[in-house]
Amino acid sequence: MAHNCELKSGIQWSPRGDHRVTRIGRILRITHMDELPQLFNVLMGHMSLVGPRPERPEVIDAKGLSQVVPGYRLRQLVKPGVTGLAQLQLPADTDITSVRHKVAYDLYYARRQSFFLDVRLLLATVCKAAGMGPKTIRWLFRLPDRERIAVVFQAGVTSEHTAITELLPA
Repeated sequence: MAHNCELKSGIQWSPRGDHRVTRIGRILRITHMDELPQLFNVLMGHMSLVGPRPERPEVIDAKGLSQVVPGYRLRQLVKPGVTGLAQLQLPADTDITSVRHKVAYDLYYARRQSFFLDVRLLLATVCKAAGMGPKTIRWLFRLPDRERIAVVFQAGVTSEHTAITELLPA
Protein backbone atom coordinates (compact mmCIF):
# COMPACT_ATOMS: atom_id res chain seq x y z
CA MET A 1 0.00 0.00 0.00
CA ALA A 2 1.07 3.56 -0.51
CA HIS A 3 2.34 5.19 2.69
CA ASN A 4 -0.46 6.67 4.87
CA CYS A 5 -3.02 5.92 2.14
CA GLU A 6 -5.89 5.73 4.63
CA LEU A 7 -5.38 9.34 5.73
CA LYS A 8 -7.14 10.34 2.49
CA SER A 9 -9.49 7.42 1.91
CA GLY A 10 -10.34 6.56 5.51
CA ILE A 11 -10.26 3.06 6.94
CA GLN A 12 -11.64 0.59 4.43
CA TRP A 13 -11.32 -2.94 3.09
CA SER A 14 -9.20 -3.36 0.00
CA PRO A 15 -11.46 -3.67 -3.07
CA ARG A 16 -10.44 -5.54 -6.22
CA GLY A 17 -8.09 -3.29 -8.23
CA ASP A 18 -7.40 -1.10 -5.18
CA HIS A 19 -5.71 2.14 -6.33
CA ARG A 20 -3.82 2.36 -3.01
CA VAL A 21 -1.72 -0.74 -3.81
CA THR A 22 1.68 0.01 -5.33
CA ARG A 23 3.08 -1.89 -8.33
CA ILE A 24 5.42 -3.87 -6.10
CA GLY A 25 2.50 -4.51 -3.73
CA ARG A 26 0.46 -5.96 -6.60
CA ILE A 27 3.27 -8.38 -7.43
CA LEU A 28 3.62 -9.35 -3.77
CA ARG A 29 -0.13 -10.02 -3.50
CA ILE A 30 -0.34 -12.04 -6.72
CA THR A 31 2.58 -14.24 -5.64
CA HIS A 32 1.36 -14.33 -2.00
CA MET A 33 4.80 -13.11 -0.92
CA ASP A 34 3.01 -10.51 1.22
CA GLU A 35 2.10 -13.38 3.57
CA LEU A 36 5.72 -14.24 4.46
CA PRO A 37 5.99 -11.69 7.30
CA GLN A 38 3.06 -13.52 8.95
CA LEU A 39 5.37 -16.51 9.43
CA PHE A 40 7.44 -14.38 11.80
CA ASN A 41 4.30 -13.88 13.90
CA VAL A 42 3.79 -17.66 13.89
CA LEU A 43 7.36 -18.20 15.11
CA MET A 44 6.83 -15.59 17.84
CA GLY A 45 3.69 -17.43 18.98
CA HIS A 46 1.29 -14.57 18.21
CA MET A 47 -0.40 -16.51 15.40
CA SER A 48 -0.81 -20.10 14.31
CA LEU A 49 -0.56 -21.41 10.77
CA VAL A 50 -4.29 -22.23 10.69
CA GLY A 51 -7.06 -20.21 12.31
CA PRO A 52 -9.35 -17.26 11.71
CA ARG A 53 -7.63 -14.57 9.67
CA PRO A 54 -7.20 -11.52 11.92
CA GLU A 55 -8.77 -8.20 10.99
CA ARG A 56 -6.92 -4.99 11.68
CA PRO A 57 -8.04 -3.52 15.04
CA GLU A 58 -8.75 -0.15 13.43
CA VAL A 59 -11.18 -1.82 10.98
CA ILE A 60 -12.91 -3.66 13.85
CA ASP A 61 -13.38 -0.36 15.67
CA ALA A 62 -14.28 1.77 12.65
CA LYS A 63 -16.86 -0.69 11.30
CA GLY A 64 -18.13 -1.72 14.74
CA LEU A 65 -17.75 -5.39 13.84
CA SER A 66 -18.05 -6.64 17.43
CA GLN A 67 -21.46 -4.98 17.69
CA VAL A 68 -22.98 -5.66 14.24
CA VAL A 69 -21.71 -9.17 13.44
CA PRO A 70 -23.17 -12.00 15.55
CA GLY A 71 -20.40 -14.15 17.01
CA TYR A 72 -17.57 -11.75 16.12
CA ARG A 73 -16.26 -11.66 19.69
CA LEU A 74 -16.20 -15.48 19.73
CA ARG A 75 -14.02 -15.45 16.63
CA GLN A 76 -11.45 -13.41 18.51
CA LEU A 77 -11.09 -16.05 21.25
CA VAL A 78 -9.26 -18.38 18.87
CA LYS A 79 -5.61 -17.69 18.00
CA PRO A 80 -5.51 -16.05 14.55
CA GLY A 81 -3.92 -17.90 11.67
CA VAL A 82 -2.17 -17.27 8.40
CA THR A 83 -4.74 -19.39 6.57
CA GLY A 84 -8.14 -20.73 7.46
CA LEU A 85 -11.35 -22.27 6.27
CA ALA A 86 -12.93 -18.90 5.46
CA GLN A 87 -9.91 -17.73 3.45
CA LEU A 88 -9.99 -20.88 1.34
CA GLN A 89 -13.70 -20.78 0.59
CA LEU A 90 -14.71 -17.12 0.50
CA PRO A 91 -13.47 -13.95 -1.24
CA ALA A 92 -11.86 -11.10 0.69
CA ASP A 93 -14.11 -8.98 2.92
CA THR A 94 -15.80 -6.08 1.16
CA ASP A 95 -18.71 -5.29 3.50
CA ILE A 96 -20.46 -6.36 6.72
CA THR A 97 -22.26 -9.22 4.96
CA SER A 98 -18.99 -10.77 3.81
CA VAL A 99 -17.65 -10.48 7.37
CA ARG A 100 -20.76 -12.29 8.66
CA HIS A 101 -20.12 -15.16 6.25
CA LYS A 102 -16.47 -15.41 7.27
CA VAL A 103 -17.35 -15.41 10.97
CA ALA A 104 -19.65 -18.40 10.39
CA TYR A 105 -16.77 -20.28 8.72
CA ASP A 106 -14.30 -19.24 11.42
CA LEU A 107 -16.61 -20.40 14.21
CA TYR A 108 -17.12 -23.71 12.40
CA TYR A 109 -13.34 -24.12 12.38
CA ALA A 110 -13.08 -23.14 16.05
CA ARG A 111 -15.61 -25.80 17.06
CA ARG A 112 -14.15 -28.51 14.82
CA GLN A 113 -10.44 -27.75 14.94
CA SER A 114 -8.16 -30.77 14.90
CA PHE A 115 -4.76 -31.77 13.64
CA PHE A 116 -6.36 -33.58 10.67
CA LEU A 117 -8.43 -30.52 9.70
CA ASP A 118 -5.36 -28.27 10.00
CA VAL A 119 -3.33 -30.53 7.71
CA ARG A 120 -6.14 -30.53 5.12
CA LEU A 121 -6.39 -26.73 5.31
CA LEU A 122 -2.63 -26.31 4.89
CA LEU A 123 -2.61 -28.58 1.83
CA ALA A 124 -5.68 -26.78 0.47
CA THR A 125 -3.86 -23.45 0.91
CA VAL A 126 -1.03 -24.68 -1.31
CA CYS A 127 -3.62 -25.69 -3.94
CA LYS A 128 -5.34 -22.30 -3.71
CA ALA A 129 -2.01 -20.49 -4.12
CA ALA A 130 -1.46 -22.63 -7.24
CA GLY A 131 -4.78 -21.36 -8.65
CA MET A 132 -7.28 -24.08 -7.73
CA GLY A 133 -10.85 -22.88 -7.18
CA PRO A 134 -12.88 -23.13 -3.95
CA LYS A 135 -15.33 -25.78 -5.24
CA THR A 136 -12.50 -28.09 -6.27
CA ILE A 137 -10.68 -27.49 -3.00
CA ARG A 138 -13.85 -28.21 -1.02
CA TRP A 139 -14.39 -31.49 -2.90
CA LEU A 140 -10.75 -32.61 -2.86
CA PHE A 141 -10.16 -31.96 0.84
CA ARG A 142 -13.71 -32.82 2.01
CA LEU A 143 -14.31 -29.40 3.49
CA PRO A 144 -17.80 -28.45 4.69
CA ASP A 145 -20.22 -26.69 2.36
CA ARG A 146 -22.21 -23.53 3.11
CA GLU A 147 -25.22 -25.45 4.41
CA ARG A 148 -23.14 -27.41 6.95
CA ILE A 149 -21.42 -24.21 8.07
CA ALA A 150 -24.82 -22.52 8.56
CA VAL A 151 -26.18 -25.37 10.70
CA VAL A 152 -23.15 -25.34 13.02
CA PHE A 153 -23.19 -21.53 13.19
CA GLN A 154 -26.88 -21.38 14.13
CA ALA A 155 -26.37 -24.00 16.82
CA GLY A 156 -23.32 -22.25 18.29
CA VAL A 157 -24.34 -18.60 18.34
CA THR A 158 -27.82 -19.05 19.79
CA SER A 159 -26.30 -18.87 23.24
CA GLU A 160 -23.09 -16.85 23.22
CA HIS A 161 -22.24 -18.00 26.75
CA THR A 162 -22.50 -21.66 25.77
CA ALA A 163 -20.49 -21.10 22.62
CA ILE A 164 -17.73 -19.31 24.55
CA THR A 165 -17.28 -22.21 26.97
CA GLU A 166 -17.10 -24.66 24.05
CA LEU A 167 -14.31 -22.64 22.41
CA LEU A 168 -12.14 -22.35 25.49
CA PRO A 169 -9.33 -24.93 25.89
CA ALA A 170 -10.02 -27.78 28.33
